[in-house]
Amino acid sequence: MSDMPQDRRRPRREDVRRDLLTAAAEEFRLSGYAATRLEAIAARAGYTKGAVYSNFGSKQELFAELLDEQVTALIATSVEQISTARAEDVALRLARLSLDEQRWHVLIAEFAVQATTDPGVAAVYLASRHRLMTALAGLIRDNAAPLGVTGDPWSIAFLILSTTNVLGVHGVIEPAALPLERRAELFAAVLRA
Repeated sequence: MSDMPQDRRRPRREDVRRDLLTAAAEEFRLSGYAATRLEAIAARAGYTKGAVYSNFGSKQELFAELLDEQVTALIATSVEQISTARAEDVALRLARLSLDEQRWHVLIAEFAVQATTDPGVAAVYLASRHRLMTALAGLIRDNAAPLGVTGDPWSIAFLILSTTNVLGVHGVIEPAALPLERRAELFAAVLRA
């Protein structure tokens, strides 16, 4: 047996951040925004609470990073899908999104409620919402003719985001009331607005 110290390398900062974000996404989905504790995120990731603070500073910052990742992925997927689709196809894809990401929509709704009383949360929420609205309105404007959309792109983007979030939340509460087909009909109506 040797008394040589084991090679204990400190994890790279980007690996720690990724581990914490992965753990945070799971904790937020399980417990919601308000009930999630930084200690639980750190424990799930295998780090201390100090690691969370040294990488993000606060729960708001951590959630903001997750929200930004979610918005970035949504924009990338939307650009790819909308530019080659018909309105019916887009409505069906939006319906699937509202169904597949229901827990995420519940988190966004909870975060929005927190934003009504916490200016720091409001700033994060509004920045993310603005970024998504701007991107979605641009996609609608740029693809209005092929999609058969004649309404104001910003208004339609607002209705799409609102409908997506409400369907996501309502779908958790009453899943049988909003099957995929019904959701697609609702999104088709929004696109015709």
